Amino acid sequence: MRRHISTRRLVFWRCAGKCGFTMIEALVAVTILGFFVVGVCALVVTTRETMDTARAHYTASNIAKNRIERLHALVFDDLAQYAEAGVVVNDSGMPSSSGNFMRTTVVSNVNDRLFDIRCVVTMRNRVSLAFEGGGESVQTLIARYEAPER
Repeated sequence: MRRHISTRRLVFWRCAGKCGFTMIEALVAVTILGFFVVGVCALVVTTRETMDTARAHYTASNIAKNRIERLHALVFDDLAQYAEAGVVVNDSGMPSSSGNFMRTTVVSNVNDRLFDIRCVVTMRNRVSLAFEGGGESVQTLIARYEAPER
């Protein structure tokens, strides 16, 4: 005579102590997930810092370029008086004591008909709040225009 064995008991009997996760397996899985999350967070922070630095260099370059363009529009004989050293400016190039950029404009007289103009903009370090590093530089020559004699 055959005995009928319930399938419920059989499944339970096969899985007894073997089904599911142990505490060690769960801890290992959580640890691996934690390392992954920390790595992703570090990547996001590094990417953000790199983007901020790139944006600051782009802004500094535009400030220097705009300063040079403004000097091109001035009267040649007045250029020497627009030299400046260490003027703190904001993102748009306007003087501001709380700005994140420092602009220096050097106007050198090459000869009586030619000026060499160099504008250097350095960025404020976000950690030390000091202006350091080479920054962005734009240099140009401006010549006196003399109409040809007829």
